[in-house]
Amino acid sequence: MRKRQKGFTLLQTVIGLAISGVLGTAIAAAIPMFMQLSPQQANKLGVEADLSFARYWINRDANAAESYTALTAPQYGRFTWRDFTGESTVSYNVTYSYDASSDSVIREERQDGVLQSSLPIARKILSQNDATFTWSPSTRRLTVALTATIEDAPGVGDHSRGATIVAALRPALEPTVSTPGEEPVPPPAPGSETYYISGEPTIIYGTLSSGSGSSLHDVDSVYYVVNSATVGGSKVVSWWAQGENMSAPATISQIEVRFTGKSNKQNVAMEFFVQDSDSGFPGVAASGFTFTQADTVVTHSFPLDPTALAYVNSLTERRVTLKVQGTTSAVFTLSSDQVLFIASP
Repeated sequence: MRKRQKGFTLLQTVIGLAISGVLGTAIAAAIPMFMQLSPQQANKLGVEADLSFARYWINRDANAAESYTALTAPQYGRFTWRDFTGESTVSYNVTYSYDASSDSVIREERQDGVLQSSLPIARKILSQNDATFTWSPSTRRLTVALTATIEDAPGVGDHSRGATIVAALRPALEPTVSTPGEEPVPPPAPGSETYYISGEPTIIYGTLSSGSGSSLHDVDSVYYVVNSATVGGSKVVSWWAQGENMSAPATISQIEVRFTGKSNKQNVAMEFFVQDSDSGFPGVAASGFTFTQADTVVTHSFPLDPTALAYVNSLTERRVTLKVQGTTSAVFTLSSDQVLFIASP
């Protein structure tokens, strides 16, 4: 019997070489295409990863936050909250801003006023307006719209990817309801001291209708009532007052401000300014909200930011100087029931 020959015949070899040539030509032609598309694909993947990263951080911060304050460019806004789980209270302050040098949205975290981290959570944001932070005080929801630009290979052009993030803050504290001589509800942190307005407020815009500084001591439906004035086409009520001297605790690591009041008109935008230097009040409000319903009592709470807290601690008599301001398009009356300053160790 003849043994089977191993190897290829001449015909098989010729056919194999022909197929190899065709495949080699196709692969050689495709290599430039793959080289051109790979940067595009890499950029797309990078942008999509960044948008997912932004979604994670914004939702995480919102879910932890007690309050959110809208800020002016290049900053978008700031989350604040406190952590009572350790031996001492830790105050968190997370600010989102735009960095034009890196085309990025930056997340900056501070604990008790000390910088902990600063990182880009969304890159390839080519302008400040490619990221918008829209705050709804009535629903306690923040809507963030991001548009990132994908840098493609030369000749292909630029494309963009967008993401809309709707993040909810944790439920607001229950309204402050306290009778004279009793601690406010919810109670302050252990070791905290509660202080009140020390004297008569000074009205900046508006006319006093009724009440006095003592009206701001308790939630008792005895109001400090001011009618609005016309300022630059808007109707405004604005007054400022000092709190009592905070003699205790010896070391103050946080000061919470609580305001309880109502308006006889809806859509009155409230802002609160805290003096943070000898020169007076800053141009940006420390916190704010909007009366969405008329004649409905609302309690708004916020912590002092690190600058204001440091200034109060530097004073011989530690006092908070608070400016309250309401603005809308129609004539209105602002009725303030209580202002508290809660100092925590």
